[in-house]
Amino acid sequence: MLCLVRSCAAGRFFVRSYTSPVGSAALETLQELYSECNSLKDRLESVVASLKLGKNNNNFLQTKEYHLESVQSIVSQCDLLFEIQKDDDIASESSQFIESELESIRNKLDSLDLSTYLDSEEELGDALIYLTTGVGGDDSSDWTSMLKQMYEKWGELKGHEVNEIEVSEATHGIRNACIQICGENVYGLLKRETGVHRLVRISPFNAQGKRQTSFASVTVAPSIKDEISVQIRPSDIRIETKRASGPGGQHVNTTDSAVRITHIPTGITASASTKSQARNKKLALDVLKSRVYEHEKQLRGSGSSELKSSIDQQNWGSQIRNYVLHPYQTVTDLRTRQTSPQPHLVLNGTKLDLFLYSGIKSSVQTAPI
Repeated sequence: MLCLVRSCAAGRFFVRSYTSPVGSAALETLQELYSECNSLKDRLESVVASLKLGKNNNNFLQTKEYHLESVQSIVSQCDLLFEIQKDDDIASESSQFIESELESIRNKLDSLDLSTYLDSEEELGDALIYLTTGVGGDDSSDWTSMLKQMYEKWGELKGHEVNEIEVSEATHGIRNACIQICGENVYGLLKRETGVHRLVRISPFNAQGKRQTSFASVTVAPSIKDEISVQIRPSDIRIETKRASGPGGQHVNTTDSAVRITHIPTGITASASTKSQARNKKLALDVLKSRVYEHEKQLRGSGSSELKSSIDQQNWGSQIRNYVLHPYQTVTDLRTRQTSPQPHLVLNGTKLDLFLYSGIKSSVQTAPI
């Protein structure tokens, strides 16, 4: 049976024959985890060394240093398992504990591995998601609403804060919307969702039960934190209030709770239309800062290509991902070729990570930062 032995001087691990009641499968898993720890540790040490030499945000450096400490903590966790499996009596009584620890280590390593692909301060933070109905009439406005729910459910499943900033209702579904998802790595995970999303299904709005193709566009932008410098002077903005519309009961329709803020130098605007005017001012200002930040990046030539221009053609041939509910069921990302035969699990947020992770890793062909 296999046993792992750590070489303390080199910080590496090798395998030798050993008899243990834990089971070869668990020991082989531990071997794989050790190997991944070593690889991840090397990558993070390289990133931290590079950041220390450059002029980078201290918060970003501190985050990467924290990730490195987390990997070192996982190594210690593996060391404990190694010590347990050396004692036959303890190991046999601790098999369930060992299996649980191995699963915990796997989840931690997956999360840390993903973070090495995120190479800027903004990618570690919150995201704003803008959704706009494309070609397809009632089906497309309903499809836009379905996408909004997908991202909201994904955020809730992750334990993130989800804020609905503005929604323009349609007869069926929504014409456009803006939501904010707040949490670690959210923008880095979602930024590649920008593009046209295509749905094929039997239309619930067609009395003849015909198949319908619908389109909606998604644009993801960073929700700017205070640590990222965006200079907006009070004299440069104009704040207007208006009567909110849509769901929310009598209060939302009879008070001037909706807020629209205009950045006078650029003409950029942002709105929020929840039931609380104070909350709307904060949310609208967050959106405005994000849009001004992207505008400044574009002027410097460093803005993301997805946000330099709006998506002009929301129709067949321009989509990044297809969701097919009829005549078969599948989701296919046209950039990564990632597929899933369970579109309902993607649309309820449960399996969306499959596409988010493949998008991140496929976009980094060279060594990740």
